[in-house]
Amino acid sequence: MSLTTAVHICLGLVAAGVLAALSLLVSRRYHRSTGLGEDLPDDELVRFFSSLSRSTLVITLCSMVAIVLLAVTAPILETVQITICVVTIAAVEVLLGWLSGKAACCAKIARQRRLEIGGSRWESLMATGRL
Repeated sequence: MSLTTAVHICLGLVAAGVLAALSLLVSRRYHRSTGLGEDLPDDELVRFFSSLSRSTLVITLCSMVAIVLLAVTAPILETVQITICVVTIAAVEVLLGWLSGKAACCAKIARQRRLEIGGSRWESLMATGRL
């Protein structure tokens, strides 16, 4: 693998991260303005948040595996194949940002209602807004 290819892969992954961050901000603003979760009862809100946090965990793990596989197989891939992989990873990251924004809105409502969101460590981190 040439240095140019490695630089292009790194730039593509950085761009995917930037797109994910923008998606998170847009999603959070959109879901706040539409009032997502405000009409849900407490138990449904907690279940909805739990399902969102599990979805984001699975998508995060899939994205990490895809990045590792891309790094391992990059020397044997052609430029078009690398481009397809990076675009796919970017799409997954945008989806992750969108779901994370949705979960952040639900977590904020749960904090305002003083609901206890338990479960896994991942859910606790998302519920406090640290992730």
